[in-house]
Amino acid sequence: MKVADEVWTSVALLHKENPERADFTVEEIKARAQRENWPIRPGFTVHASYHCLANKPANPANHRMLYEDSRGRKKLYRPGDPCHSERENGKIHPDKQDLLPAYQSLVDWYEASDSKLDTVRIGAKMPGTSRLGLLRNAITGDRSHWTWVRCSLGLLSLVPRGPS
Repeated sequence: MKVADEVWTSVALLHKENPERADFTVEEIKARAQRENWPIRPGFTVHASYHCLANKPANPANHRMLYEDSRGRKKLYRPGDPCHSERENGKIHPDKQDLLPAYQSLVDWYEASDSKLDTVRIGAKMPGTSRLGLLRNAITGDRSHWTWVRCSLGLLSLVPRGPS
């Protein structure tokens, strides 16, 4: 597999195994790759820290596989997350055929979870809902149907929980 695909796969596995977590450190991403018995190649850290990040200038690749929050932690990039203008057409996830067969279903999982993702820009016009009310309800309201809440650069994302 390509290094960028190993990084994406490691983060996808972390998200799938830890649905309550919004993001991960580069060390956690490397440790997850090591659990798969992949040799950590010299480019792995720079891919997880820079090359795969949607919100950094492209250099040299324009991947949008990950998003870095203000704390330097990483998550899978989701359509609607801000991205640097040089990466607007960048690759979001690996091509299934480029992954080992055991990991190809992660692309399906990502695409299926993305189609259910409800991203609401805080402050967007929603009838009868103030910005503060939207945030308060997301934090303290009934979240029995949601897996986690992520806030990132003014985006409030609620991810529906799958069937129980």
